Amino acid sequence: MHVPASHEDVFVREMLIHGRPERAARAAFPYMLKEYIPDAVIYMMENPEITRRIDAGFLYMYRDYAGDIEIPKVAPITDEDRIGILKRITSRMRKRPQYIRDGHCLAQIMVPYTEDEITAAESMLDKLLQMDNAIAF
Repeated sequence: MHVPASHEDVFVREMLIHGRPERAARAAFPYMLKEYIPDAVIYMMENPEITRRIDAGFLYMYRDYAGDIEIPKVAPITDEDRIGILKRITSRMRKRPQYIRDGHCLAQIMVPYTEDEITAAESMLDKLLQMDNAIAF
């Protein structure tokens, strides 16, 4: 059984092959309406997991040319990374992809997070900040 690649996997692969974020976003989100591609690029490039996978992939691709370079494993997402994404959601600066019906076909657009999603992000952010403060003392 063939499991389709995730949006993230496609984006990373296309970035490694072509190095063009817009092209990678179009490949990752084939139903995305053209005017939302720049927002899709931002959505992907703000994700620290994506950027770390791209960095590690480039190092791996050029390992033969770089001599004795050690290829690091993709670093796990830190609390600081999580806090950064949650702050962008709670400040209403981050959008997410959503499918819509466009005439007779399915399409994707980038939309703001809903109030429920923002409330959930605020709650997660508060908990993360409380945990960080507890560890700091």
